[in-house]
Amino acid sequence: MEPSEQRIQSSSYINTTQTFPNSIPPRMELERNAFGFGMDPFTGDYKVVSIRMYNRGSSLDDDIHPSSYPKHIAIYSLRDDSWRDFEGFFPECSVSPISKFYTYMDGVYYWSACNKNHDATKLSFHMGYEVFQNILEQDEPVPFKGIPELGCPHPGTNLVGHYFGVYNGSLAWIQSYPTHYVAPNVFNIWVLKEERRTRELIAGPFEAIPLGFWKKSEFLIQVEDGHLYLVDPITLEMKDLRTVASQAIVYHESLVSVQRRDEEFDHSYITLRLNFDSFY
Repeated sequence: MEPSEQRIQSSSYINTTQTFPNSIPPRMELERNAFGFGMDPFTGDYKVVSIRMYNRGSSLDDDIHPSSYPKHIAIYSLRDDSWRDFEGFFPECSVSPISKFYTYMDGVYYWSACNKNHDATKLSFHMGYEVFQNILEQDEPVPFKGIPELGCPHPGTNLVGHYFGVYNGSLAWIQSYPTHYVAPNVFNIWVLKEERRTRELIAGPFEAIPLGFWKKSEFLIQVEDGHLYLVDPITLEMKDLRTVASQAIVYHESLVSVQRRDEEFDHSYITLRLNFDSFY
């Protein structure tokens, strides 16, 4: 494998490996990666979107917001088995390097992002139209005030992680304190109901970070050593999935047809695990 290549491996359910093209601009260093996977609702083709952001690797970048970093965007088509460069409009924003809670819903893929004013946004990509849109969160949930009954005091806004995902069929905003693996890690789940956000659930504490929702409102979480667990938000019972991953993308309602390897898993919910091997 060449030094500037990466490969993406889909999960144990879909055991294939693809290699990214050599695309680092001259005199640039890779700053961060973001990936998305979903189905084109018009053609039924499955696509992977790669967003790669670069810097010059010098102090010249200190005064530049990451939203202004050079970017290379490519789209992989499963049907064509090939990559092509994306040449359309990309909003001025920075995809969060620590957000692992990414979401596909109704033909659109979402990432957590921010603009140059450090406002929290959603970056979306329509798999059919192949259009990016940066969505400012105008109705961010009530600021986190802490949950003393769960041993979670007011943390200060700089210690709250923000994520979003699909919860009970709706896009949800997740507040997580603290942002890493230190206990207690409490999740506030907000959903949009009748044009206003309502807190749906308080879950925790966990010594983990959220990676996604599973069926029956279960959480997919990652502990400090990278292992994945399913956790019941009510009983806090944890089930070891016996696998390690840095990111999980949970799709629902039979987005991908797979054959079950474990009778305990419902095939209408699958996880695509992305494993990245970097050589820089």
